[in-house]
Amino acid sequence: MNQAVNSNVFKHSIKYIILVGLVVVSLIVAGTFAWLTYRSNKTKMVLTISDFKNVEITLSPYVINTKLSPVATYTGEKYTSVKAQSTGTVSKNFSLYYKINSIASELAISSFKYTITKSTNGTSYSHLKTGNFNGATSNSQLNILEETLPAGETYYYRVYIWLDSSGGNQTAASGKSFNGELMAEIA
Repeated sequence: MNQAVNSNVFKHSIKYIILVGLVVVSLIVAGTFAWLTYRSNKTKMVLTISDFKNVEITLSPYVINTKLSPVATYTGEKYTSVKAQSTGTVSKNFSLYYKINSIASELAISSFKYTITKSTNGTSYSHLKTGNFNGATSNSQLNILEETLPAGETYYYRVYIWLDSSGGNQTAASGKSFNGELMAEIA
């Protein structure tokens, strides 16, 4: 009888140890997947968007939360790096847009701008487009670029936001806040 009781206790102990081992392994695998999917540190947040046809768009940082001061040119301002890469055999259309979480009404003006530069080699960038946030509102979306990515190509972009000082008196807009996310969509 003692031997039967010891055998049952041993079987239950083994089951418990196996169950705990499986839970620990599951947590490690889930944690590793989450870490690989969402990487961040104090200076950047990376967002990668992809489709099933081997097209991937990476934005770093994609979260923009800043107070603005007027400047003469966008070149000294912070930017988001965008890498659009296709390893597929078909051209793909994609778009970039700002998901505007909040914008001070003083920034919904033509002097609050975005500028996009483009490169095919990742080192030499040229001006592609400049637009503005005139009329933008909180909890809205502002489309800033529609582009076709040829099969097998990689394009690099830098997307700047800045407050242009050449458009007159910007004292009302100085120091006001913008909070948004630069997003991508693959068609």
